[in-house]
Amino acid sequence: MPIIIEWTFKDGTKETDRIPVQVWRKNENKVVKTFMKSKEVVSIQLDPMRETADINTGNNKWPAVSSPSKFQLFKSGAGRPRGAGGAGNPMQKEIK
Repeated sequence: MPIIIEWTFKDGTKETDRIPVQVWRKNENKVVKTFMKSKEVVSIQLDPMRETADINTGNNKWPAVSSPSKFQLFKSGAGRPRGAGGAGNPMQKEIK
């Protein structure tokens, strides 16, 4: 797979670099590449448009952005099943 990198700079602009798949030819487990940018980088995201077959997208950002686990969402009430709105089912209220 190629490596697609989106750079976000301090002034709010973004730039995308695409590293071809041949970069993996010498070592398929690790790639080292140096970039020289004229602006200060505030964040980096790999594969921003989800073009590659990446199963774990949670590790594609720098600085790391923590997202709540499915269990934490469930405990907070945000992970309710579809149709189970915050006020409950209005038809069930009528039965009571």
